[in-house]
Amino acid sequence: MYVPVLAESWELAPEKSAYTFHLRQGVKFHDGTDFNADAVKWNLGQYVGAPSPLFSAVSSIEVIDDYTIKFNLKEWDRTILDDFANPMAFIYSPTAFEKNGEKWALYNPIGTGPFILNDFVPNVSVEWIRNEDYWGGQPYLDGFRMITAADPMTATAMFLNHEADFMQRVDFETRDQLLKQRSDWVFLVNDGIGNMAVWNSQDPDSIFADIRVRQALEYAIDKKKITSTLFEGQVEPIYEILKGVRVLGIDPGTTPRLYDPEKAKQLLTEAGYPDGFKVKFIVGNIPRMDQWLAAQSMLADVGITLDIDTVDMATWTQHTMSASPPNQLVWEHDRSRETSMAPNVKQHWLTNSIHYQGLKRPEGIDDLIDTYLHTEDDNQANQLLGQIEKLLYDDAIALVLWPDADINVLHPDSKVHDPEHFMPFSNRYRDWSKIWKGG
Repeated sequence: MYVPVLAESWELAPEKSAYTFHLRQGVKFHDGTDFNADAVKWNLGQYVGAPSPLFSAVSSIEVIDDYTIKFNLKEWDRTILDDFANPMAFIYSPTAFEKNGEKWALYNPIGTGPFILNDFVPNVSVEWIRNEDYWGGQPYLDGFRMITAADPMTATAMFLNHEADFMQRVDFETRDQLLKQRSDWVFLVNDGIGNMAVWNSQDPDSIFADIRVRQALEYAIDKKKITSTLFEGQVEPIYEILKGVRVLGIDPGTTPRLYDPEKAKQLLTEAGYPDGFKVKFIVGNIPRMDQWLAAQSMLADVGITLDIDTVDMATWTQHTMSASPPNQLVWEHDRSRETSMAPNVKQHWLTNSIHYQGLKRPEGIDDLIDTYLHTEDDNQANQLLGQIEKLLYDDAIALVLWPDADINVLHPDSKVHDPEHFMPFSNRYRDWSKIWKGG
């Protein structure tokens, strides 16, 4: 579902050759200049023909009048409107950019939103003040400040002193420290990024080229125990490749590979590894190493020795950008969300994707994804999405695990209402002008 903001409405041409957008009138940029079709073309036109996946389906842009703009398409698919909703499709004041230059513009976002940047200290804080001329009505707040505190102890001390109303991404240790001080904190939790492990199943000499080995790893890990103990039931195990597909009401017809160590041993024996094997697991140096140690212990119970290699995040990123050696696992992110299924499928699960490069895609996946992407009817598209999920999960294409517990907390003495606006990974549209603070 798309929310009309700067575009009040839009329509797809009958032959699916173009999208025409009707823009909101009377909108001003923060520098006082007009938002109009020329400004939109100036911004988004820079992507057309550029080596970027964003707006790659757009062949040209036509300004019909001051508040009507047409995007001609090379080919229609279900991801195109997501490009317009992408944060990278930020509409910047052309006048401010041309007057001050690109370097200045990087640190001075001159947009049309309800708040105007007032102060920015990299890695320290950013402060916003109310846009008195906001087209959506005067924002309730005078402004707000976002503080970066890299040290959890410093962040906790600041929060306890009520130097902030809201704290994002609190780990369990910090949460427990807060609860020792008082019990009336307001915790808001949602699923963070999903955790998964990927391998090289393309190399025929890889142990992971055998589907029985891939299946065995999932059967060997008690995901429910890990999520219910280490994550205290704040998250649920993942048994789908396209995380969130069932939230959309889609039943892919798959059978979850629930914890069954005897089944894991049987599969390993059938695959020729009755005594198991040793495999390296590359993970980034993030908190919650206990989750990997728990998985390591469970895999050991079926004969698999998991050698955990913790590396800095830059090194980990390099590992994710290419296919792994034949007998190596790499921690990865499951980037699926129910609000962005089409772009996720297109970007990550086609055979030629730059993501998850070592994973051998199952036969027929490209044709199925292509049909899905070019199906306009939502019900038919959802049926195809279920088929894609079934093909990927039945193939045990990757080892899906569990999401991070994304814990956020509102100070009990705060008067901020609707704090969900500040939650990372929120699936809702955030109208920051409607956040308010009062009794």
